[in-house]
Parts: sequence; C-alpha cells; structure tokens
Amino acid sequence: DLRIIPDVHKRWGALGGIHAALGACVSDWALIVACDLPFVTRDLCSRLLTLSQQESPDAVVPIQPDGRPQPLCALYRRKPCLLEAEKLIASGEHTPRALLASVKTRWVRPEELIDLPGAENFFFNVNTPVDYEQALQMLLPSPDSSG
Repeated sequence: DLRIIPDVHKRWGALGGIHAALGACVSDWALIVACDLPFVTRDLCSRLLTLSQQESPDAVVPIQPDGRPQPLCALYRRKPCLLEAEKLIASGEHTPRALLASVKTRWVRPEELIDLPGAENFFFNVNTPVDYEQALQMLLPSPDSSG
C-alpha cells in the first residue's frame, strides 16, 4: 500500500530521486533510504532523527566506515533541500554530493553509530545476485550464537 513517487527528472540519478521524494514530502523532514540497503534499522533512523535536533542542520548524513558519505540513507529538511536540489538540477548537476555541499549538512561519523545493533551492516548494498546471496547468509544465525 505504499505510494510510488516517480522521478520528476527522468534519468537524473540519485539527486533526481532525492528531489522527487522531497517534492512529494508533506513533513518538515524526509528520511530517504535506498531500496538496496536492506540492513537499515529503526535504531539507525532514530539516531539520525535525534542528531537532526541538534545544530539545526538541513541534512543529516552518515559516513560509512570506509569514509564515503551515504546520502541515500539520510534525513533531509524538505524546504531548503528541495529548493537547492531544484537549482542544482537546473544547472545540470546530478550528484547528491553537490546538494550536501550546498546545504548545512550534519555529517555523522561511524563512531556515532557503532553502538547500534547491526551497525556493521547498515550500509551493505545489494545490487547483484551475489550481493543478495551474501545478504541472505548474513541473516542466518552464526554457528557460535546457538549455544
């Protein structure tokens, strides 16, 4: 029963998806999570929400343990981020990185999330059948946890 929101700007990549989500959002904040991140948890979302209430950021974006930002598992303040995304798209920009550089972004360091259950897998990305099989294996209990 979830509503599907098509991209306004076809083939615009991740920034186009963020733009479409923000345009459809009726709240002050939008939690945007890519469908290929199966291990995102309620605890992670709650932590991002808590961090959004500090320092008045426009976006709250985790940094993965490998040092890369994860703009497709982040909180965005609807109005300023939508306006900036529209400007960037009009200028030909395609990357969320440009949006995050243009708004007040609260970067969430890995050590701010490590205490959460499942943190080691939050940003495991499933794009191929091999990734899917690996994700299934990650869901199985480990042999040493049965005792």
